[in-house]
Amino acid sequence: MNIQTTIGSVVLLFFVSNVSALDWEFVSLTPNCRAGFFCEKDEVISSVEQSGLSKRLLAMAERARIENGQVYMAFMSFSETSLFEGLCDLGRNGLKLEGFFDSKAGPPSGLGHRLETECQSPGKINITINYMGMPASGRSGWRLHHNKYFIAQYDSNLAEMAFGSANVSFNGVSVNFENWNFVTGNVQDEFISDHLCNARAMHEARRAGADEDDPKVFREVLESCLSYSDLSPGVAEGLLVREGGIAMFSPDPLNRTFKLLEDQIDRVPKGSRIQLAVYFFMHKELIEALRRASSRGVSVEILIDDDLSTGQISMPTQKRYWRELIRPEVSGFKIREFDTNENIFQLQHNKYVILYDVDGKQPPRVFGGAGQFTRSAFETNYENFFLVQDSNTVEAYIQQFSTLWSMAKAL
Repeated sequence: MNIQTTIGSVVLLFFVSNVSALDWEFVSLTPNCRAGFFCEKDEVISSVEQSGLSKRLLAMAERARIENGQVYMAFMSFSETSLFEGLCDLGRNGLKLEGFFDSKAGPPSGLGHRLETECQSPGKINITINYMGMPASGRSGWRLHHNKYFIAQYDSNLAEMAFGSANVSFNGVSVNFENWNFVTGNVQDEFISDHLCNARAMHEARRAGADEDDPKVFREVLESCLSYSDLSPGVAEGLLVREGGIAMFSPDPLNRTFKLLEDQIDRVPKGSRIQLAVYFFMHKELIEALRRASSRGVSVEILIDDDLSTGQISMPTQKRYWRELIRPEVSGFKIREFDTNENIFQLQHNKYVILYDVDGKQPPRVFGGAGQFTRSAFETNYENFFLVQDSNTVEAYIQQFSTLWSMAKAL
C-alpha cells in the first residue's frame, strides 16, 4: 500500500509491506519549503511537528514503558528537543532506556547526557547512556559511533524498530532528504534479534575499557549472538528468503559488508541499472566496482548533495575523489544534485544503492543503512547496514529515487 502525504514543509511517502516475515514500512522524508526543497531556519521547527517522526518514536517508547519493556537508542547525534522532552518525561515515569551516542556528543553537554542526569525515575537508574567512538586520546584509532536505530522491545515476543539514514536531529526529522524504516516483528526474527545483538555487543565493548570502548570485544560479542556466522553468497541468499532483509554491522576488520555489496554490484547484468543516493562518497573500491559495472553496459545513476560537487563538504579528500574519480566527465556516471541550505546544515542525506536484476534472475534489491560510503563506515565505525529484497520495500526506495531524480539538477 502506497500513501503519500504532504504536510507543511515535508512530503512523507509511506509504503507498507506485509510480504516478508516482518511488517516493514518505509517513510520517505522530502522537504517541501517555500523555495521548494531549499529550506530556511524558520521552517525547521514547524517541520519537526508536521512530519510526526518524533511523535512516532515517542509512541513506541510509551508502549515500552506501559508494558515494562526496554528502549535501545543508537545514533551519532541527538538534538531534537521535543523527542528529548518526551523521553525525559517517560524516563521519570519508569521507562527503561539504554542509549548509544558518539563520544563527541557526550558530556558535559548534549541531550543524551541530560537524559541520564535529569530524567531518571525517582530512586532508580533506569536510563543508561554509552558514548562510543574515538576518545580524546585516540589511542585505539579513529572511529565514530554512527549507528541509526531506535528499538522498542514491548514484551518477551514483540518489538518495533525504526532505522535508516537519519540522526535524531532537528533536520533528520524535518527538512533533510532522508529515509526512515519501521519494522515490527517478533524479537526472535533474525533482523530484529541481530540489532538487539548489536546493542548488547556495544554495551559490553563500552564496559571493557575505562575511558573508551573496545572494538575487539564488540566484534567477539556480536559474533556470538548474530543469526549468521558468515556473509557468503549462499548464506546471504538464505537470509533474504527467510526475512526479506539482512542486518550487518561494523566495525568489521574483515570488511564483510562491503564485500557482499561489491558482489551484488558485480552481478548486475549488462543493460540493467544501479542507482545510488549518497552524501559522503570516498570509497575507491566501491567507485571501481561501479565503473566496472558502467563499462559492461550498466547505467549508473547517482543522486548527491551539491556540497559534494562544489567542495562545501569540509573534507579535502572528498574534493579529490570528486575531481579525480566521480564527476561525470571522468566516471561516465549520470549524476544529479540538490542545492540544499548548508547554512542550516540541510542535507541530501539518503545513503543507499538500488541494484536491479541481480544475476538477471533475482528481483531488485536495496543496500542501505546508517553508513556513508567510506572505508571507515564499512571497517572501523559503529554502523548498521541492511540488504533487503522485500518487494514492497524495494519498490518504495525505487519510487523515492525516481521522485528525487526528477526534481534534481543534472550535471
